[in-house]
Amino acid sequence: MKKKLISLFTAMCLVLGTSGTFTAFADDATESPKHIHKVCADEDCADNHEDIEWTAWDSNTSLPDTAGNYYLTKDIELTAEWEIPDNTALCMNGHVISFQGVPNASCTVLYAAQNKTNIYLTDCSDTLHKFSVGDKGLWVRDEEHGTKTLTGGVIISPKDYAVLSESPLNIYNVNISGSAGGIISSDTLNMYSCTVAGNSGWDGVCSFGKLNMRDCTITENNGDGVYISRGSISIGGKMIISDNTRSGTQYNLRLDRRITIQLNSPLLEGSSIGVSVQKRPLTDCPTAVTSENDTDYSGYFVSDNNDKHVTYSVQSGESNVVFLAANTPTDFRIMSDSNGTILASAPKSGTYTAILSVYSDSDHALQSTMIIPVTFDEPSVKKICDDKFNSETSYYVKLMLWDNLESMKPCCEGSIIRYKF
Repeated sequence: MKKKLISLFTAMCLVLGTSGTFTAFADDATESPKHIHKVCADEDCADNHEDIEWTAWDSNTSLPDTAGNYYLTKDIELTAEWEIPDNTALCMNGHVISFQGVPNASCTVLYAAQNKTNIYLTDCSDTLHKFSVGDKGLWVRDEEHGTKTLTGGVIISPKDYAVLSESPLNIYNVNISGSAGGIISSDTLNMYSCTVAGNSGWDGVCSFGKLNMRDCTITENNGDGVYISRGSISIGGKMIISDNTRSGTQYNLRLDRRITIQLNSPLLEGSSIGVSVQKRPLTDCPTAVTSENDTDYSGYFVSDNNDKHVTYSVQSGESNVVFLAANTPTDFRIMSDSNGTILASAPKSGTYTAILSVYSDSDHALQSTMIIPVTFDEPSVKKICDDKFNSETSYYVKLMLWDNLESMKPCCEGSIIRYKF
């Protein structure tokens, strides 16, 4: 539970000897209450964080340039990026940090330069902020009439990524919205209970390093929700990565370079993760999305990979590895008769290319593969092959229809011939 532990002993409490679980107090009745909580702002913290006494930051146009633990007392409008000092933790305390520099200028709000250490962003507040949906899906702060809501502090940079990190960075309970892009990181990025939503132009989260996420929501960004170019990704808890689009197509969690997702803790009920992979899956050669798991998590994933006439499904394999596999428009077995006649049906009229593979029924050894152009004037069943097979041997036939083969190349693996993009 995210909660700010702020308490105030009054003089009467002291006189009466009132007992309780207060974690902060004032020396007299006029002193402001102290701001004390763990870096994760969770009083039920499972990570053994200690309580921190935070120092008030009262400026509304700048942020600290020396190390320390600070909490905001008001919204911040920056005219230049904030390079976060070493050994610094900032509690946003429900406030908004935004870039308000030269009109149309591009500027990251928060910058963690190389070789920095012990950098934390957190939020301890239940303050509600409202947004309206603007051009190209960009959320625009609108506290009076907004229909989109975020709880806690928000970072906003309409013309650039809100956060650029080249050093290890730890973020708890922070929202990133209304920016050209959410956060881009080339080092270790730890995100816990964060929301990245309503950014438009670039990715919600773009990682070239090590990305760890737990209980995060990445949604309604106009761009990839999460893009993993290299490095690694681990997730856990209740993860929602959905409804992120690029040019009208779902791009939620995009994995390059055969990167697979690691589970740092169990996925929880309510998780929903759209995923696409650079290595295009095939029917007989699916692409792994996760590493091995103790539990089948395939129900929490949906496929974002889509091509004309080809769809993809999520499957669970050995050791509960989650895979993406291709569903072909027509993919079936038939036993050949003495005439060797093969029929195919098309989803709609048009010219297709049929890949016809013939296997022996006894040991499933491939006998032959034929590529046959087929034109359907209307959706129907049509004879596409009249070859005479050996009537004394049992065969089964696998047929796949494609709209084109321009990007397909043959790939041989032993005696089995497959086609891949």
